[in-house]
Amino acid sequence: MKIRTKFVDNSIVWLMNLLLIKLSFGQSINQPKLCASATWDPNGLTFANISAIGSFPSTVFVTVNNSVYIAASNLNEIQMWSESSAQPMKVISNGLNSPTGLFVSDDGDIYVNNGLINGRIDKWTSNTWSLVSTIKISYACCSLFVDKNKSLYCSMCNHHQVIKMLLTNGSNLTVVAAGNTTAGSASNTLSSPQGIFVDSSFELYVADCGNDRIQVFKPGQLSGTTIVSNKTLGTIDLNCPQMVIIDANGYLFIADGNNNLENKEYNTATKNISTKFY
Repeated sequence: MKIRTKFVDNSIVWLMNLLLIKLSFGQSINQPKLCASATWDPNGLTFANISAIGSFPSTVFVTVNNSVYIAASNLNEIQMWSESSAQPMKVISNGLNSPTGLFVSDDGDIYVNNGLINGRIDKWTSNTWSLVSTIKISYACCSLFVDKNKSLYCSMCNHHQVIKMLLTNGSNLTVVAAGNTTAGSASNTLSSPQGIFVDSSFELYVADCGNDRIQVFKPGQLSGTTIVSNKTLGTIDLNCPQMVIIDANGYLFIADGNNNLENKEYNTATKNISTKFY
């Protein structure tokens, strides 16, 4: 089965062709299972350009059905595209101001960081495409993630912290998941954390941009472990990693922000890493 993976480069969303078998694990995020002979097509296809998504598309989210959600920040929009569409199928714009972080849950609810100007996280329902609730936050989220227990994670890049909120009881009680608001390189500190990912064991992976490393935090633990950095693996050169995601085989993919969006693949079992495409 041929499927494409998507990433943002300035004001273009690119697609990289990939041979894979797609499996669903009860999560909304697309976690393909790559066959042993899978290879990247180095030639990207333009999925959406500046005329459609503006000059600053900050986040791309791909569901298990290959629906593509884009936070078009400078247009103050969230756009939903189908895999084959030439234009957005749906657009959210009411009340948004420079949206950045974006996550679509398995029940279709859309969580949007509307905190840069408006100081809140908005929840939209895909059934009616209407705003159903808001969560007040003190600092904007650079990335959002909802785990299988309906806990919402927010990486506050300007506050050097990742927070966690339980959504099911309606209290929106906030706890610290990682970092202590002070930028640092110790095991219990972060520096401008960007992309986050929570696996099925509730381990939290953080793209620690300011420290050029990937940290993992076990549930309830505020001291993380560095699994990828320039010091741990001398063959790589991380430079402000922006995004992390784990596929169905346990491979960690890293979008390295200041290396022209070089994508690095890290095997969490063998500790091997390789560069897959640019």
